[in-house]
Amino acid sequence: MVDEQKTTLNDVKNEWFLNYSSNSSNIAKIFKIEYKKYVKSPTSYDGEKFDFGTLLNNCKGMQPQLIPYSALTEIIFKNDMTIQSIQDKEIGESNFAVIIENRFEQYLVKEYGIEQQPRSGNEEQVPFDAIEKELYQDKIEENKNEIIISYKIFEHLKLAISQKKVYTKNKQQKLKI
Repeated sequence: MVDEQKTTLNDVKNEWFLNYSSNSSNIAKIFKIEYKKYVKSPTSYDGEKFDFGTLLNNCKGMQPQLIPYSALTEIIFKNDMTIQSIQDKEIGESNFAVIIENRFEQYLVKEYGIEQQPRSGNEEQVPFDAIEKELYQDKIEENKNEIIISYKIFEHLKLAISQKKVYTKNKQQKLKI
């Protein structure tokens, strides 16, 4: 008889990065807290205190198909802004995802950016542009998966907000009939 290797289901889930339940709930919790802050005061919310280090730690080893999409969608649908804020074109719910994504990019530049020497007085001064700032490639590559997962979460938030807008619009039209 051939001696077969044995394992446990838990070991398989760990090896295949499928043990995600606590990380998924932590990710959902992070966004629930932040979205509630945004909904409460959308004009003053700036995402400055968002803990991207914790987000990245919870994304570690996660596969894209295991992102808590339904929990994130539920957060968006269950937390309503005031009608006045929704109708204000400068505020809107979609700004939340944009604010968070912009803050994330600032975080990446801060964490992985190359410190550049100040320019001499006679060189042309260029305004700060995070997209063009040089990063340490080896350093950022270490967290490639977590960063990709984070961007997928931001895109899903944008999608969920867009779906909510369509749902709300359709619901209002049905009430008029």
